[in-house]
Amino acid sequence: MGAARGDVARLAAADPGEQLETRFELEGESVERWACATPHAGEQLLEVRFRYERSRGGERVGTEEARFRMRWFWRFELEHLLARAGFAEVAIFGDFDRRPVGADTPAFVVVAR
Repeated sequence: MGAARGDVARLAAADPGEQLETRFELEGESVERWACATPHAGEQLLEVRFRYERSRGGERVGTEEARFRMRWFWRFELEHLLARAGFAEVAIFGDFDRRPVGADTPAFVVVAR
C-alpha cells in the first residue's frame, strides 16, 4: 500500500482517536465501522484497529474488533525496492481501475514481473 495524499495527515496525527469511517447494511443488520490508526513514523508502520458495531432494529446485537499492522511505502521507495528485488517490469497505478497515481488516488496498485 502506498500513502496517498489524504493519508499523510493521518500518518502524522499525534492523537489519532477513533473515527466513524463508514456505515453499511449486511444481512439485515446495520454496521458501523470505527477506525483508529496509530502511526509509528520512524518505522513507517500503522497500528490499525477496526471496531464493528452491529445493530438490528435499533438495538446492538454485537461488536467485533480487528487489529493489524500496516507498513506504508512511498512511491519512489517502492519502485527502488522492487528494482533491487529483481523485478524488471513494474507498473504502478492509482487504483484498481488502473488510473495514474495522482494527488487524489487512495492507494498504490502495483503490478510487478
